[in-house]
Amino acid sequence: MAYSEEAQKYAESVLEFRREVNAQKTVKIREEINVKCEGFTDLEVFRRNLNLQKMRATLLNDTEKIDELNSEIQKISNEIDSVLQKYGFSTKDLAEQYTCNICKDTGILRDGSQCKCKISLMKSYELNKIQNVSPLSLSSFDTFDLNLYSKEKKNGISVYEVMKDNYNECLSFANHFPNANNLLLMGKTGIGKTHLALSIANCLLNEGYEVIYCSCSNILQVIDSERSANKYSPTLNSIKRCDLFILDDLGSEYINSYYNAILYDIINSRLSENKATIITSNIDDASKIQARYGDKITSRIIGCFRILPCLGDDLRLRHLR
Repeated sequence: MAYSEEAQKYAESVLEFRREVNAQKTVKIREEINVKCEGFTDLEVFRRNLNLQKMRATLLNDTEKIDELNSEIQKISNEIDSVLQKYGFSTKDLAEQYTCNICKDTGILRDGSQCKCKISLMKSYELNKIQNVSPLSLSSFDTFDLNLYSKEKKNGISVYEVMKDNYNECLSFANHFPNANNLLLMGKTGIGKTHLALSIANCLLNEGYEVIYCSCSNILQVIDSERSANKYSPTLNSIKRCDLFILDDLGSEYINSYYNAILYDIINSRLSENKATIITSNIDDASKIQARYGDKITSRIIGCFRILPCLGDDLRLRHLR
């Protein structure tokens, strides 16, 4: 597949961000080791000097000196290992940190071809152009403001508490992926459902996972159009195979038996492959899902998704007041 210049730039920006974050992690771990591990710094300097001597001996082809230095380097390395273990570290902590160890977050392999991590990022970008924008970049957990929700308690619980629980559940989903449950975020429009779903997407994209996000109405139309033209839908195939699929605004689409069949195919296929799915919906009652979609879809959603009821007033309208 040929990827657009925009997709290339997007992938490169994510890879650059990963390199910066991982470089900071590497520096932080090194600083912690230098502070906590008594004697480590001196041993590290000594080993570095021995390696320089070995380089000189190699240039002079002094095999006897090389053997002698190899023995000394191994001895110092063993001492370093002992010091690290004593303080709860290992030699792995000294290595550079990467999200993708194959290309070291460059996106390029030794033969000049593109790494699968970069391809995955570009593929996600292109598929999100279904909506002519990439909303995955617009939301994060950091920008989700819980203070916008009322702390006034009704029936012993506040909207703030409910949404805080939902926030923590979504954050846990991102932190434990791919060992995460499917999620259904239900509630009226404008209360943060999509923001939470996209916050998860952003986290996973930065971890190198392939994420597809799309609105229910748009994706059904795209799949229908592709099938009408070619009797095959590459979009549907990608949705079935991606690491995380986010179906936004279930219930807003025009529904018929054909669209119902597509929805069932998507949900059932991903469940069969143990691939995570997140659904957001303005439908606020499970019985309404039953009435709209029938038994087959409802049983899979209600039985296989963790339901997060979302509460509150329309945050978009609040900004207009």
